[in-house]
Amino acid sequence: GAYLLFGTGWIGSMTKALHDSPMMEIFFFSSLALIPWGLAKFHLVDTGLEVVVEQIVWLMGKLRGRYSVARHVVFCMKAPVGSITQNLLNFVSLNLFINAVPDTFEMDVPRVLRFLDADGDGILSANEIESFVYALSSKIFSAFLVTQLLLYLIELKKPPEGWSMERSLERRERKRQDKKDISVMERYWQVTAKRAGWWTLLDR
Repeated sequence: GAYLLFGTGWIGSMTKALHDSPMMEIFFFSSLALIPWGLAKFHLVDTGLEVVVEQIVWLMGKLRGRYSVARHVVFCMKAPVGSITQNLLNFVSLNLFINAVPDTFEMDVPRVLRFLDADGDGILSANEIESFVYALSSKIFSAFLVTQLLLYLIELKKPPEGWSMERSLERRERKRQDKKDISVMERYWQVTAKRAGWWTLLDR
């Protein structure tokens, strides 16, 4: 959704179409910005996605087992999916609000805002404001995504609540009697739970 708005030239096309009507440009982009803002404010999207993740986790548990790789991978997605969705909506809303600044807007650059004057001509234009906010918010959002990915990977290697070494070993023994084995994820938890050797460093 964000790519369709900011990566396909749609914003630029709408700005050109509304160039001769500054008030209409303000109204259009401000109204449009209220949609993602409202979705984020009232948690209408992230809660729905979390419910979907919960249902998939439940289904994976039934089909593959509570400690299967597939279930655990999806289970650990619940928190980051909601958080990423909220921040994406805020990112879109902010940049749409900034695009509400009329394309004809110009002003002399105050000393404290010289960092916004990209071409150094002493005049601050709507395009310079929009470009600055989009570039800065994109960097912040990208850093946030990287952080969420790292947190997800950290959470992924942790055993879920209720898992214990003793019960895991019992499950493995029962599986072996049926010529099967526990999941790769659970075998990893068994090794790292011992907190010894190189596995201790890997599990930190």
